[in-house]
Amino acid sequence: SVPHCPSGREGDGIWTVMRFLRAEAARDDRATLAWINPDAAEILAEAGLTMRSDSSVDSFVMSRFARRLCPFGEDEVLVDLYGSSGTTRFGGSGRAGVVNGMQVKGIGPTELVAESADWHHSHGGMFLEEALREAIFSELAHREFPLGAVRTVAVIETGDGIVDRHGVRHRGALLVRPFVARACHLERALGFRQGNQRYQSTAHLRDIGRVLDWMKELEFGSQDCVDSFARKAGVQIAHAHVARWFHGGWYSSVMGMDGRLVDFGSSRKLSNWKRRSYETYGPCFGDELDFAQ
Repeated sequence: SVPHCPSGREGDGIWTVMRFLRAEAARDDRATLAWINPDAAEILAEAGLTMRSDSSVDSFVMSRFARRLCPFGEDEVLVDLYGSSGTTRFGGSGRAGVVNGMQVKGIGPTELVAESADWHHSHGGMFLEEALREAIFSELAHREFPLGAVRTVAVIETGDGIVDRHGVRHRGALLVRPFVARACHLERALGFRQGNQRYQSTAHLRDIGRVLDWMKELEFGSQDCVDSFARKAGVQIAHAHVARWFHGGWYSSVMGMDGRLVDFGSSRKLSNWKRRSYETYGPCFGDELDFAQ
């Protein structure tokens, strides 16, 4: 179902909303449609979004999802809070938010970015090349993996692009896809803190409450559910290894609770089973199996 924002609760700052952080976005009038999935209408319908009979898929996508985070924007954005299996300092989605019922990635930097994040993990944008690569890999995984993948609805090129630390402008994009619950939503954000504030016990307790809320809302608290997810993850991971598909690391954020793969920024198709890595601090191919265990 389309995620909803729970009623406000006592608290301050980003902890006012336990599962989603409210933000605002404005329409990017200079954005253009770079690619749209031939099955976009079907994917949108499965997510509960229907178009008027006189509306084209292209115009519907652009009118609903061509957005960028902006103070005092006219559209509400819901940014999901989540944790990780370690003590990483981010608090959830750093560049994605739910807009009009779909998750839009590359929408701008959210308040959940880790204070110690480097430029690449804090600018909030998405390169057009990266978005197109995710679209390609998500469609491949949808067709080839036993439990499929979260499919990309569309790739929208942004009007302003992305300017890096050296002043070089890159073509920016928005990736539109369904929002799915992932294992990371059930994990604590142990190292997250906002700004220079010290990590107080109240924030610690609220983060516990966030995880409990997700478990109750999505009914993931039972042992049967945990076992079911483990079986689904095992099937997907085993298939990936046999097919020499290197996802870049089997983290709790790269798979939905239904087993579908998501986030393909580090994905590679390898020619053999040699141990290798494509990121400075990432696991090598084969080593990620131990991490998954």
